[in-house]
Amino acid sequence: MNYVVISRHESQYPNPIEFRSGEYVVIGRQNNEFPGWAWVKTRDGNQGWAPNEYLDSNNDRQTAIANHNYSARELNTTNKKTPDFVRDHSSFGK
Repeated sequence: MNYVVISRHESQYPNPIEFRSGEYVVIGRQNNEFPGWAWVKTRDGNQGWAPNEYLDSNNDRQTAIANHNYSARELNTTNKKTPDFVRDHSSFGK
């Protein structure tokens, strides 16, 4: 899939949530506005939204093991650059 940047964007999140496959995370609330996303806390204490499909919930439903690598890093762009994406989660925020 090709993307074209139509406006400049500068991320407002200097420390986005990231986790690797196999890591444990703590699951918080579900996002009612954007179903399929949960508020999670990583081992280093960082918190943010992550897709439920990347989390295998434990029996207690309060913790999970990540089944994919994930980063919520936003790209800084100009309108002259075509970004490369590994996986697009653009449904969040639309």
